[in-house]
Amino acid sequence: MAAITQPPQIQKYRILEPQLGPSYVSRARNILRPYLPEALPLYRRLQFGRFFDTAYIFTNIDCWDAADLARPLGKSSSGHPFLMAFVDRGCRPETEALFFGSWEACGPPVDESGSEDWTAIDHMVGALLSEVKQLPVPESIHRDFSVPEAAPTANGTTDSDERDTVGFSRADYGGHAANPNIMLSGAVHRRTMLVLERLGVISRAYKSGTVPNFTFIFSIDRLPPARELPPGLQWGVLTPEHFPLCNRKPLQ
Repeated sequence: MAAITQPPQIQKYRILEPQLGPSYVSRARNILRPYLPEALPLYRRLQFGRFFDTAYIFTNIDCWDAADLARPLGKSSSGHPFLMAFVDRGCRPETEALFFGSWEACGPPVDESGSEDWTAIDHMVGALLSEVKQLPVPESIHRDFSVPEAAPTANGTTDSDERDTVGFSRADYGGHAANPNIMLSGAVHRRTMLVLERLGVISRAYKSGTVPNFTFIFSIDRLPPARELPPGLQWGVLTPEHFPLCNRKPLQ
């Protein structure tokens, strides 16, 4: 993997840009496909996600460069490692960003953090984060989300203190929502997590900040059929006006 002496040029593609937006998503999936399953979280987000005006793809790859699309695994057409990210700051307190770096599938050994290769990767991730930081922070699509101010229960706790099965409360998960300087990233690979730690950009302010994430892959053919609903109910489509109701659902 070739070393990079200067931070790479990060490209920004607006997903809902008229006419070209769908092509950006299609090209991005084509780039990621050879890197499955490591690239699965980002790939699935681009494959099935619902996109808003605030959604972008960031990458150091020219999505219209045929040479980049035909490059060897782990490198852009220039011979450098590549990085891709989906970012939507309007989704908080849900996941706002998903990352994939080619080093997650075929990178240098993790114990060589001071090598030229890892230094190049650190520069690349830092350059991407600098670009993301320039994005305006829009009003959240979950604008009605708040940690409820509930009356104390018999044991002295409140609804916001109630813990889920992994020990976190509603306040733990949503505490960053009102702070535009904190961006929630999902399914960060262990190799990229080490880069973020070296860059010093991980917030330790909230308990759920670095919860390990596990990816589960299911065969669609083996999934059970959708259960029948009671009379008078039917399956529908989730729309923004339903978000407040979903946010009030008790933790399981």
